[in-house]
Amino acid sequence: MSDGEGVESVVVEVTVSAPAGVVWQMLRDPVQIRRWHGWEHEGLDEEIRQIFIDAPRASEADRTLDTGDGRFELEERGEQTVVRVLRAGAAGAVSGEGVHDPINEGWLTFVTQLRFALERQPGRDRDTVYLAGQARDPGAGSLVEQLGLGAVAQVAEGERYYAATTTGDSLTGTVWLRSERQLGLTVDRWGEGLLMLSDTGPADPEPGSSGAILTVFVPDEQSREVLAERWSQWWAEHYEPAEGSRPSAE
Repeated sequence: MSDGEGVESVVVEVTVSAPAGVVWQMLRDPVQIRRWHGWEHEGLDEEIRQIFIDAPRASEADRTLDTGDGRFELEERGEQTVVRVLRAGAAGAVSGEGVHDPINEGWLTFVTQLRFALERQPGRDRDTVYLAGQARDPGAGSLVEQLGLGAVAQVAEGERYYAATTTGDSLTGTVWLRSERQLGLTVDRWGEGLLMLSDTGPADPEPGSSGAILTVFVPDEQSREVLAERWSQWWAEHYEPAEGSRPSAE
């Protein structure tokens, strides 16, 4: 059992276009884990070691890994692998109707980033910007709507999109994930990066924290910093930044 008592249920299921042995290394090698788990911050290496290396019960033969907050199972299907995260006592699977569970949503974000790292940017280190917080105006709409991405949220996974955002960015790419509470977009101009957006759903009884993770592969450091400052300034205007998110420029 991974969390509490009761029967485990699948809270995330994602098919990755990579062999199971390759995916398994992405769960066991700290260098590889750093390319998809969470976002860059001062304590990331310690967090990776605690979640994936020191505490877990791992079975290489079965390709299962129990982190304590979620158990990974890998199912090999030729050159593809089905990655599942199971939890006991979870409030509900992220893919269906149910109570909002931030741990479930977090695993969906990170497994989506795992798939992206393997399929689009294998072996490459990333730069990230993490933004989170409560909306300053709860009546202004969801994060997706405030960014001007409402129409993109209706585009099917795997399809191309174009959007002019309220941050001043013109984005093109592919819809990577669309779920009840999350939207993932590849972004061509970020060196084929990834934008992950999360919100509470319309049926959730209380609004929660919204979040954005920008994963970029822009080689020019100055361009990366300009991008980060632009998004941070926009965020500070629309959201109360949460602890750990990038502050706005002074």
